[in-house]
Amino acid sequence: MLSASVSMITQTLTGVNTIAFLGTIVWKNAIAADSDQTAAIIGLAFGAANYLFGLPAYWSSDRLGRSIMLLLGLPNMAWSMLTFAFLFKIPESEASVRTPMISIFAVIFVAFYAPTAGTSPFSIAAEIFPLVSREAGMAVSVAINLLGAGILVLVFPFLLNSIR
Repeated sequence: MLSASVSMITQTLTGVNTIAFLGTIVWKNAIAADSDQTAAIIGLAFGAANYLFGLPAYWSSDRLGRSIMLLLGLPNMAWSMLTFAFLFKIPESEASVRTPMISIFAVIFVAFYAPTAGTSPFSIAAEIFPLVSREAGMAVSVAINLLGAGILVLVFPFLLNSIR
């Protein structure tokens, strides 16, 4: 249970849920103008990249292993998310550089996230429980994942307002 819970909460703590669930807030802070259309296009590109980069996980997780995939993805997600966060420090007057760079690094982050931390926790949690208790174990571990995501989504707007 501890291994499943740690892998699930790790997925939540990557920060992808704040970008995916609260994308309009994140993207409106990324672009200088209050363009709903631009924010929607960036959000669509983020979601499409998440889907497309998640597809290789079907073959790579069996060949390389779920734990190794997770260990390969986490450091790369860390540096790409750090870069993504620091790109918000580019002045809004430099919108011609700021918006594309933030968008590109969001896609780079999701390229590391989708095949590793996006899929591995669910596979790990499903495989570590014996058949007798697999349903209950998966239910609890997914509940921990969603509880963490819910808390993150509730806290993030307050953190964002205090950072500004």
